Amino acid sequence: MSTYEVAYSNTTTDLISVVPDLEVYDQKKLITSWTSLGNSLYRADSVGYISAMFKNGKELAGGLTESAATYSDSAVNTDETFVVGDTTLSVTDANDSDIVVGQVIRLASSGEKMLIIAESSNDLTVVRGLFDTSQGQQSTGADIYVAGGILLDQANEWCFDGSSDSLFLYSSSDPNEDRMEAGVDWETLKTRVNNEAAERIRSFVPFPIVSRKGVGTASAASRDYDWIIIKSNALLACSSLVRPLNGGLADELEKRAIDPETELGLLDQLAAGKYRLWNQGERQNEVREVSVDATSTGSIVDIKGQSTVDWDILKINIDSGAILTAGSASSVTYSTYGKDSTGLKIAQLINGETLTGGWDYAGHGIYFRASAGKHTTNDEYEIEISNMQDNPKIKTARLWR
Repeated sequence: MSTYEVAYSNTTTDLISVVPDLEVYDQKKLITSWTSLGNSLYRADSVGYISAMFKNGKELAGGLTESAATYSDSAVNTDETFVVGDTTLSVTDANDSDIVVGQVIRLASSGEKMLIIAESSNDLTVVRGLFDTSQGQQSTGADIYVAGGILLDQANEWCFDGSSDSLFLYSSSDPNEDRMEAGVDWETLKTRVNNEAAERIRSFVPFPIVSRKGVGTASAASRDYDWIIIKSNALLACSSLVRPLNGGLADELEKRAIDPETELGLLDQLAAGKYRLWNQGERQNEVREVSVDATSTGSIVDIKGQSTVDWDILKINIDSGAILTAGSASSVTYSTYGKDSTGLKIAQLINGETLTGGWDYAGHGIYFRASAGKHTTNDEYEIEISNMQDNPKIKTARLWR
């Protein structure tokens, strides 16, 4: 399954900026009371769901998944009737290469799955009724199937059985002497929780959240989304991650993003219009430097007017550079450009007008004012203009909440 939805915060620096010691909340749990099954095999019961194992702080890479196994018919059959409660299974040839200690097998007629933990002559000692199966009587001469890829015979290999709530481990040393922990993979957990927090934001904010990716639209920190969205995503993700161990901190973090009581969370204030996203109409009519020479000391410092078009980006280009000084006639000239049917900043609106330092016309009802100082030829600025209001009906509805 794929999705086009994204998380706004990353799972590294953004989360750590909220909770610096976030790793403490990795939700690992100690696994104790291991029982030896013999032959370097151990079992722990009542462990709860496990998708990752850790030994003395280091993740074990030997996790085996029975649900992904493919069973194939071995050349070995049962050699006598195998009744419920019996743990010794007699077979026709225990020396077959498929029948080894640590192998998961399935009996043909009953479908019961079991783990071989010992072998003596043609008798196998097994742990019965594993992986969503129950003990059943097996007649003599029945086929035995082996699970491909489910063989516990290497150091630190482990397999979790959710149906019996049991964990099986191959270890050359007693795991009771080590710090054995279980949980879910930390990176996978952070990614899932981070994505869920982003989904919650999309459900809460009553207008589209638009990416800033692109030349001239990325934030000052070169991020693809506004700071308030990134920070809120990180706050909500960290709230979920710390909640199992610190409910008080979790509530505090969540309220910094969404506070139903005070409505002073970041997202509360964004939805109420106290904050605005980069693309919203109230943030338009802003001047941005596109390409300004390092020696230039003058700039565009103010704008006024009401746009006569729904949206455009006006390019202001210094055609002839010089020093703009109060009390002296200006020799600085400029031209402006707007959109046409072929693209942005194409159609010339103003051609070679004098930059006065007063209110100079840019086009489409917009005036700008330049400061005194050096203006260099080909200095370029842009003004994003709009006369549209974003989602006025939705915003009004929130005011009546």
